[in-house]
Amino acid sequence: VEKSSENCRLIRVWWEHRDRFLVLKFGQFVQDGPCRQALEHNGVVICGRSYKFLFDKEPDEKHSNWQMFAPHDGGPSPLRSRNSLQAAMGDFSQVPEHKLADRFKMLTSTTKFVCILSDDQVHTVEDIATPDNRYIHSDGAGTFGSDIAEQLLDVLGEATSAVQVRVGGCKAMLCYDPTSTGVSLRPSSCKFGSDHLYLEVCGFAKSTQSGSHVSKEVWQMIGEIADVWECVEQILNENLDSHMSMARLLGTVD
Repeated sequence: VEKSSENCRLIRVWWEHRDRFLVLKFGQFVQDGPCRQALEHNGVVICGRSYKFLFDKEPDEKHSNWQMFAPHDGGPSPLRSRNSLQAAMGDFSQVPEHKLADRFKMLTSTTKFVCILSDDQVHTVEDIATPDNRYIHSDGAGTFGSDIAEQLLDVLGEATSAVQVRVGGCKAMLCYDPTSTGVSLRPSSCKFGSDHLYLEVCGFAKSTQSGSHVSKEVWQMIGEIADVWECVEQILNENLDSHMSMARLLGTVD
């Protein structure tokens, strides 16, 4: 049940101890007052269990959203302290201080579990960048193969050509490549080190009833460039002629 449900990796990994985690929300009054410091230092006691501050999920918002954690002295070693839990979930030593909250949020964002990838299903491909690496054109972009497409279909209930995923310490947008297998990730998608090879979906591309609205901004831009529009019109006409020829061959149209 837990694998197919929408959940987060932190709960998914520690499912047997999920009652050790909770989210504490409070508004501007607490955030600006001395209560915030007291809560961050002492935590909060609920039903006799002491929950400690893990990280702020919304550090820049007026209403705080804290992920809390109750250390388990007699439980698995990663659950015995805040530091041991963080170490078990990933290597954040190279993450700048101002980025830590965003990286921790990758562990608590709601996702759909797809599968646990094997090592040989995860491939690394180089980024496409300018010679000085100032601009990375392939930032966060990757691919998934036919074997993953089948598993995505089972979980999502429909076929998709692109998915926003989390894999270990990577966050990426993957497009379908029928000639490949597994997932291909770029260095730019890696935000922290992690041994967890859970493939989790945050969102995916799907058809809509008003499909023309998906690219209306693009069509508007093309419409204002005469030369480009002529090329697009030519391509559409050639494709239409090709489909009509095939339909006539099959006898589906006169």
